Amino acid sequence: MTSQTTNLLASIMILAFAYALAGCDAERKTDEATIEALSPPIDSVAVGVDKAGNIQEHELAYLVAYDKKYPKGVRLFDDIRLARRLQALMGAEYDYMLGVWKVESPIEVKDGFVIARACEQHNCDVTNFIVVVEQKTDQVFVGVRKEGEVTYYGETSAKTAQLAPIKAWAAGGE
Repeated sequence: MTSQTTNLLASIMILAFAYALAGCDAERKTDEATIEALSPPIDSVAVGVDKAGNIQEHELAYLVAYDKKYPKGVRLFDDIRLARRLQALMGAEYDYMLGVWKVESPIEVKDGFVIARACEQHNCDVTNFIVVVEQKTDQVFVGVRKEGEVTYYGETSAKTAQLAPIKAWAAGGE
């Protein structure tokens, strides 16, 4: 190989490397733009009034903007505001849920609740999940049906099984 050929090959490799780096940066910008586009506007945060009469913003009020969108499409469980609360409620079962959360329904905003449902692929009848956020209290509730056995998790645990969306899910296996 001549030195001219070696220099040409080195130049091509440097250009290819620079192009690859530029492409990575473009992908990252696209991802950030996508995330920003999927994020609801700041002014969509609902407010409530605490027991002392103070106005409080609800941490999960942004979820109403996801009505009729798929959980994976809006990266529902990537948002730390919801993820940390689910992890605190469910412990290791949270990781299990994420691992088998495959076949999903669009998020519903209905009767004061934000509802996300999914099931394990090829096993929907006996392994499925429901995540419910009660809008007026900003509380999170979860139903897990694992191989037919139902377990409830809730920030107000005594109330979980009685919530209309969870009650309907538990009765019908939806």
